[in-house]
Amino acid sequence: MNKKLKIVFVTNNYKPYSGGVVSSIDATVNALQKVGHTVFIVAPDFLGAQHNDPAHVVRVPSLIKFTYKNNYVSAPFFYDAQVKKIIQKLKPDIIHAHHPWLLGSSALKAARFAGVPIFFTYHTMYEHYTHYVPLPEVITKPLVKKVALEFCNKVDGVIAPSKIIFNDLQSKVKKPVTLLPSPLQNIFFKKKEKVIKPDNRFHVLTVGRLVKEKNIPFLLDVFAQLDKQKFKMTIVGYGAQYESIKKYAYSTLQLSFDDCVFVHKPKKEIIAQHYQQADLFLFSSHTDTQGLVLAEAMAAGLPVVAVHGPGQEDIINHGSNGFLVDSVDDMVSTINTIQSNKALMEQCKQHALKTARNYGQDVFVHNLVQRYRFAFV
Repeated sequence: MNKKLKIVFVTNNYKPYSGGVVSSIDATVNALQKVGHTVFIVAPDFLGAQHNDPAHVVRVPSLIKFTYKNNYVSAPFFYDAQVKKIIQKLKPDIIHAHHPWLLGSSALKAARFAGVPIFFTYHTMYEHYTHYVPLPEVITKPLVKKVALEFCNKVDGVIAPSKIIFNDLQSKVKKPVTLLPSPLQNIFFKKKEKVIKPDNRFHVLTVGRLVKEKNIPFLLDVFAQLDKQKFKMTIVGYGAQYESIKKYAYSTLQLSFDDCVFVHKPKKEIIAQHYQQADLFLFSSHTDTQGLVLAEAMAAGLPVVAVHGPGQEDIINHGSNGFLVDSVDDMVSTINTIQSNKALMEQCKQHALKTARNYGQDVFVHNLVQRYRFAFV
C-alpha cells in the first residue's frame, strides 16, 4: 500500500500555545505534507476568529473560552459529537491523537465508529504535571497514569518520542509501541551564520515555558555566580511565572538588564535567531521526557549543559555533545570550563550538530508512515 494518506491529528493543545507538543505537531504535519500526504489538525477553539488558521486546521467550537494564570482555556460543548462529525466529513485513512483525554477520547470513539485506525503519541509523563489539577497529587498521579495507559491499550499503536517513555510503556501496554523521536522544524537547521556580537561575552541561552517544572530560578542562581564581564544570559519563553522569574532575577538577585535579558513569547524565527547568536544552551527541567529544545539548540551547533533528567539523558552524551550536572556549583564549574577551553567547545559543537541530524523530518516521516501502513496489513 503506497498511496498517499489522509491523516487527522487530534490535539487538546495547539496555537496560540507553543511548546514541545505544538512544535512536534507542526514539524510532523509540515513534513508529511511535503511528501504529498494530506493532514488536518483538529484542535479546540481558543480565540474564535482571531486564530487566523490555515485551511488544514479545524477548530472544535466552544461556548466557554477564558484565560487562567495566563493560559488559554477552552471547553468544547458536546465534543464527542463534534469530533465524530468532523471525522465523518474528512474521511481520513488514519487518526492520530496527541492526548489521551478530552478530544483524544473523542477521537478514539470517532475512529472506532468510522472503522479507521488510530495512533497515539505519548508525549510526556502526564503524572508529572498533576500539580495543575486542584486536587491532592496522591489521588491525581495514579489516576492520570491509569487513564493514559488504558487509552494506550485501546488504540492501534503508540508512538513513544523518547527512550524513557518507550521503556516505561513496554511492560505496561499490550498494543505495539514504536520509539520515534519527534522531529524539528526545518527553521532550526539553518546553517549557523557568523554573528557580530555587541560585546565579546560568552552568551548562554535557555528557551522554554516559564513555569514551575522548568526550574528557571536554578539557572538564574547559576548565572548569578558567573563573571558578568565574561558572560551574558538570555531567557526566551513565556508562561505563568514570567513576572515572578523576572522579579527574582532583577530584584532578588540584583542582575542587570544588560547582563540578563528576557525575550517574551517570540515567533519561531526569532527563537531560531537566538540559537544562532548563543554560545551555550542551559536546561534545568526535572520532568521533560524528550526536551525538543535541546535538539533545536544542537541543530544550531550549541553544546548543552543540563541538570540530570529523563529527556536530557536521552539526547546528551556526557562529555561529547554536552554535559549533565547535579547542582548549581556543578553547572557553574562546567560552564566556566567550556568557556575557557576552545578545543572542548569546538568538539562539543561538532558532536551537537551530528546529534541534531537524528531529529530531521525526512527520517521521522518515513518511519511514521511505515508504522501507519502496518495498520492496514
